[in-house]
Amino acid sequence: MNKTLIAGLVLSTFSVSALAASPNYDKLEFGYHDGDDFHVYSVAGSASLSDAIFLRGNYSYSRDDLSFVDTDGRLYGLGLGYRTPLTPSLDFNAVADYLHSKLETEIPGLGSASDSDDGYRVGAGLRAMATDALELSAIAYHYDIFEDDYATMDAQATYNFTKAMGAYAGYEQNFDDHDLSVWKAGVRFSF
Repeated sequence: MNKTLIAGLVLSTFSVSALAASPNYDKLEFGYHDGDDFHVYSVAGSASLSDAIFLRGNYSYSRDDLSFVDTDGRLYGLGLGYRTPLTPSLDFNAVADYLHSKLETEIPGLGSASDSDDGYRVGAGLRAMATDALELSAIAYHYDIFEDDYATMDAQATYNFTKAMGAYAGYEQNFDDHDLSVWKAGVRFSF
Protein backbone atom coordinates (compact mmCIF):
# COMPACT_ATOMS: atom_id res chain seq x y z
CA MET A 1 0.00 0.00 0.00
CA ASN A 2 2.80 2.45 0.86
CA LYS A 3 4.43 2.02 -2.56
CA THR A 4 1.01 2.59 -4.16
CA LEU A 5 0.64 5.85 -2.20
CA ILE A 6 4.02 7.10 -3.43
CA ALA A 7 3.30 6.10 -7.04
CA GLY A 8 -0.08 7.86 -6.89
CA LEU A 9 1.55 11.07 -5.65
CA VAL A 10 4.12 11.00 -8.45
CA LEU A 11 1.44 10.43 -11.12
CA SER A 12 -0.83 13.11 -9.68
CA THR A 13 2.08 15.54 -9.82
CA PHE A 14 2.16 15.16 -13.61
CA SER A 15 -1.59 15.54 -14.02
CA VAL A 16 -2.05 18.74 -12.01
CA SER A 17 1.23 20.52 -12.59
CA ALA A 18 0.04 22.92 -15.28
CA LEU A 19 -2.20 24.80 -12.84
CA ALA A 20 0.14 27.03 -10.83
CA ALA A 21 3.52 28.80 -10.63
CA SER A 22 6.91 27.18 -10.01
CA PRO A 23 7.87 25.81 -6.54
CA ASN A 24 9.86 28.07 -4.20
CA TYR A 25 13.43 26.98 -3.36
CA ASP A 26 14.04 29.59 -0.66
CA LYS A 27 12.65 27.89 2.45
CA LEU A 28 13.25 26.68 6.00
CA GLU A 29 11.39 23.67 7.46
CA PHE A 30 11.03 22.39 11.04
CA GLY A 31 9.71 18.83 11.28
CA TYR A 32 8.87 15.81 13.36
CA HIS A 33 9.24 12.29 11.94
CA ASP A 34 7.76 9.18 13.51
CA GLY A 35 8.92 5.63 12.83
CA ASP A 36 8.13 2.33 14.51
CA ASP A 37 10.65 2.63 17.35
CA PHE A 38 12.18 6.08 16.91
CA HIS A 39 11.40 9.78 16.71
CA VAL A 40 13.25 12.44 14.69
CA TYR A 41 13.29 16.23 15.00
CA SER A 42 14.65 18.04 11.95
CA VAL A 43 15.57 21.41 10.50
CA ALA A 44 16.11 21.66 6.74
CA GLY A 45 16.41 24.51 4.31
CA SER A 46 17.42 25.62 0.88
CA ALA A 47 18.34 28.89 -0.82
CA SER A 48 18.53 29.70 -4.52
CA LEU A 49 21.99 30.56 -5.81
CA SER A 50 20.71 31.03 -9.37
CA ASP A 51 17.66 30.06 -11.42
CA ALA A 52 19.01 26.50 -11.69
CA ILE A 53 21.23 25.93 -8.61
CA PHE A 54 20.25 25.90 -4.94
CA LEU A 55 22.11 25.32 -1.67
CA ARG A 56 20.69 22.69 0.74
CA GLY A 57 21.30 22.02 4.40
CA ASN A 58 19.77 19.90 7.13
CA TYR A 59 20.18 18.77 10.74
CA SER A 60 18.24 16.00 12.45
CA TYR A 61 18.24 14.50 15.92
CA SER A 62 16.79 11.03 16.43
CA ARG A 63 16.04 8.95 19.49
CA ASP A 64 15.47 5.20 19.45
CA ASP A 65 13.65 3.95 22.52
CA LEU A 66 13.95 0.19 22.42
CA SER A 67 13.26 -1.80 25.56
CA PHE A 68 16.93 -2.47 26.34
CA VAL A 69 18.96 0.03 24.25
CA ASP A 70 18.79 3.83 23.92
CA THR A 71 20.32 5.33 20.78
CA ASP A 72 20.70 9.02 19.97
CA GLY A 73 21.62 9.99 16.42
CA ARG A 74 22.60 13.25 14.78
CA LEU A 75 22.77 13.76 11.02
CA TYR A 76 24.18 16.87 9.35
CA GLY A 77 23.91 17.46 5.61
CA LEU A 78 25.14 20.16 3.25
CA GLY A 79 24.88 20.08 -0.51
CA LEU A 80 23.76 21.48 -3.82
CA GLY A 81 20.71 20.94 -5.95
CA TYR A 82 19.93 21.47 -9.61
CA ARG A 83 16.45 22.26 -10.89
CA THR A 84 15.06 22.47 -14.37
CA PRO A 85 11.45 23.28 -15.22
CA LEU A 86 9.54 20.61 -17.15
CA THR A 87 6.43 22.82 -17.26
CA PRO A 88 5.79 26.25 -15.65
CA SER A 89 4.71 24.52 -12.40
CA LEU A 90 6.66 21.22 -12.49
CA ASP A 91 10.41 20.98 -11.80
CA PHE A 92 12.86 18.11 -12.07
CA ASN A 93 15.45 18.14 -9.25
CA ALA A 94 18.82 16.44 -8.82
CA VAL A 95 20.65 16.81 -5.50
CA ALA A 96 23.96 15.79 -3.90
CA ASP A 97 24.78 16.21 -0.19
CA TYR A 98 27.77 15.62 2.05
CA LEU A 99 26.62 13.88 5.27
CA HIS A 100 28.10 13.59 8.74
CA SER A 101 26.45 11.33 11.30
CA LYS A 102 27.10 10.56 14.94
CA LEU A 103 25.47 7.75 16.93
CA GLU A 104 25.55 7.29 20.71
CA THR A 105 24.23 4.06 22.21
CA GLU A 106 23.65 3.23 25.86
CA ILE A 107 22.73 -0.12 27.36
CA PRO A 108 21.67 0.44 30.97
CA GLY A 109 24.00 -1.38 33.34
CA LEU A 110 26.51 -2.22 30.58
CA GLY A 111 27.76 1.16 29.38
CA SER A 112 27.75 3.26 26.26
CA ALA A 113 29.50 3.61 22.91
CA SER A 114 29.60 6.14 20.12
CA ASP A 115 30.49 6.14 16.43
CA SER A 116 30.58 8.72 13.66
CA ASP A 117 30.99 8.63 9.91
CA ASP A 118 31.00 10.80 6.81
CA GLY A 119 29.08 9.87 3.69
CA TYR A 120 26.88 11.18 0.94
CA ARG A 121 23.32 11.29 -0.36
CA VAL A 122 22.27 11.76 -4.00
CA GLY A 123 18.72 12.03 -5.25
CA ALA A 124 16.40 12.87 -8.11
CA GLY A 125 12.73 13.77 -8.11
CA LEU A 126 9.88 16.10 -8.95
CA ARG A 127 8.36 19.16 -7.28
CA ALA A 128 5.10 20.63 -8.53
CA MET A 129 2.61 23.31 -7.58
CA ALA A 130 -0.78 21.60 -7.91
CA THR A 131 -2.47 24.92 -7.05
CA ASP A 132 -1.15 28.28 -5.89
CA ALA A 133 -1.22 26.93 -2.31
CA LEU A 134 -0.56 23.18 -2.66
CA GLU A 135 2.87 21.75 -3.51
CA LEU A 136 3.49 18.05 -4.17
CA SER A 137 6.93 16.45 -4.27
CA ALA A 138 8.49 13.03 -4.66
CA ILE A 139 12.21 12.22 -4.60
CA ALA A 140 14.28 9.03 -4.60
CA TYR A 141 17.54 9.06 -2.62
CA HIS A 142 20.61 6.84 -2.47
CA TYR A 143 22.62 7.00 0.79
CA ASP A 144 26.14 5.78 1.50
CA ILE A 145 27.15 6.15 5.16
CA PHE A 146 28.43 3.84 7.95
CA GLU A 147 29.61 1.38 5.28
CA ASP A 148 25.99 0.89 4.25
CA ASP A 149 24.20 1.70 1.00
CA TYR A 150 20.44 2.09 0.93
CA ALA A 151 17.67 3.78 -1.02
CA THR A 152 14.65 5.76 0.12
CA MET A 153 11.59 7.27 -1.53
CA ASP A 154 10.16 10.45 -0.02
CA ALA A 155 6.73 11.93 -0.86
CA GLN A 156 5.44 15.18 0.61
CA ALA A 157 2.49 17.55 0.32
CA THR A 158 2.86 21.14 1.51
CA TYR A 159 -0.03 23.54 1.95
CA ASN A 160 0.98 27.21 1.97
CA PHE A 161 -1.34 29.27 4.16
CA THR A 162 0.44 32.44 2.99
CA LYS A 163 3.44 33.09 0.74
CA ALA A 164 5.63 33.02 3.86
CA MET A 165 4.22 30.08 5.88
CA GLY A 166 2.91 26.58 5.27
CA ALA A 167 2.57 23.12 6.78
CA TYR A 168 3.62 19.79 5.34
CA ALA A 169 2.93 16.10 5.77
CA GLY A 170 4.75 13.25 4.11
CA TYR A 171 5.89 9.68 4.04
CA GLU A 172 9.34 8.13 3.57
CA GLN A 173 9.98 4.49 2.72
CA ASN A 174 13.44 3.00 3.27
CA PHE A 175 14.20 0.06 0.97
CA ASP A 176 17.14 -1.46 2.83
CA ASP A 177 17.07 -4.68 4.84
CA HIS A 178 14.90 -3.03 7.51
CA ASP A 179 12.13 -1.86 5.12
CA LEU A 180 11.61 1.13 7.41
CA SER A 181 8.71 3.57 6.98
CA VAL A 182 8.43 7.05 8.47
CA TRP A 183 5.55 9.54 8.66
CA LYS A 184 6.53 13.20 8.94
CA ALA A 185 4.90 16.57 9.52
CA GLY A 186 6.13 20.10 10.05
CA VAL A 187 6.03 23.77 9.20
CA ARG A 188 7.67 25.65 6.35
CA PHE A 189 8.77 29.26 6.20
CA SER A 190 9.44 30.68 2.75
CA PHE A 191 11.45 33.80 2.02
